[in-house]
Parts: sequence; C-alpha cells; structure tokens
Amino acid sequence: MSGFKRNYFDESIDLNIQTFNLLGFAGMAASVAGAVVSVLTDAGMANTIICTSSFLLAIALLYSAGRVLRYRICCWIIIVAVFMIAFPVMFFTSGGYKSGMPCFFMFAIIYTTIMLQKHERRAALAIEFTLYAGCCLIAYLYPEMVYVAYAESFYLIDATMGIIASGVLLMLVVMLHTHMYHVRQIQMKEMNRELEARNERCRSNPAK
Repeated sequence: MSGFKRNYFDESIDLNIQTFNLLGFAGMAASVAGAVVSVLTDAGMANTIICTSSFLLAIALLYSAGRVLRYRICCWIIIVAVFMIAFPVMFFTSGGYKSGMPCFFMFAIIYTTIMLQKHERRAALAIEFTLYAGCCLIAYLYPEMVYVAYAESFYLIDATMGIIASGVLLMLVVMLHTHMYHVRQIQMKEMNRELEARNERCRSNPAK
C-alpha cells in the first residue's frame, strides 16, 4: 500500500496529476461496474465492449502518464476518446436520457473543468455542452435511435448506478482536493515559521 501511495498519491506529486490518477482508478472501477450493468440489463455487446475498452484505456494511461506521455496528453485522450466518443455512443445504447448516462455527462464536464486550463478548457467544454445537449435533442426527435429496455426496472438499475458511480467519483475528487489544500496550507505555515525564525536569527546576530 505504501508503494502504491508513493507512486500515485504522494504529497510531493502535483495535485492535478494526483487527481488524474484518482480518476483513472475510479474510471477503471466504473468501467467494470458499467460492464456488469450492461450484462444485467441486456444492453447489448456495444456497451460491454465500450466499458471493457475504457477499462483497458485507463490502465494504459495510468502507466503512461509521467513515463511515456505527459499527463495533459493523457487527459486529452480521455476527454476525446471517452467523453466525446464513448459517452455519446453509450447514451444511445443504454436508453438515452432515461438511463444513467446524463449523470456521467455531468461528471465529464466537471472533470474537464478541473483538468484543463484557460483556452483548452473553454474549447473542450463548448464541445461537450453542445454534444451532450445534441444527444438529448436527437434522442427526443428520433427515439428509434435509442435502445429500448425490455423492462422499466432496467432503466432504474442503470440510472441508480449512474447516480452512485458519478457521485462517488465526484466525492473522491472533492475529498482529494480538500486534503491537498490542507496539506499545502500546513506546508505554507511551516515555511513561514522557518522564514520568521531565520529572520529573527539575522536580527539577533547582525553581520559585522
């Protein structure tokens, strides 16, 4: 466990990289849960394949971030491959706005807001908002494009899993950021105390 924390969540690691690592591991868990739900609700092979591919992609990016690829490139790979391609496809194959995918749309928007900066953030968010709103509009205008579950309980299971999974992911991100904020505050206070002590020594022993 200590080695795992040192490699992915050590306090010396940049907060954005820690957040990326956290979401990578959480995304792996969510992909497994999504695959299980797809099987339980008989959503078809498309969802199962997408969830499995997302799981494998998360493993590859966690290994590559900071080694082969910079973490910002890995963030863009997730945003484009998962949020802009896989999520819209899964929206239609899992029941449209009656499924749990709108919850994951919100998670994608918050993730993008946290991980990107300035012009990149604005561009990505504009695409995501347009894409997700377009998915809902298309599903309303062309309902034949949306997967229809055999039983209403399937929608209940999928929506519940979406709420739980996206809620847990966001909760973990907030907890991580809150923890790291307190760590940074403590470090700043220690640095200020050391600086004050050094200044006091200089005043007590002025150079001759």
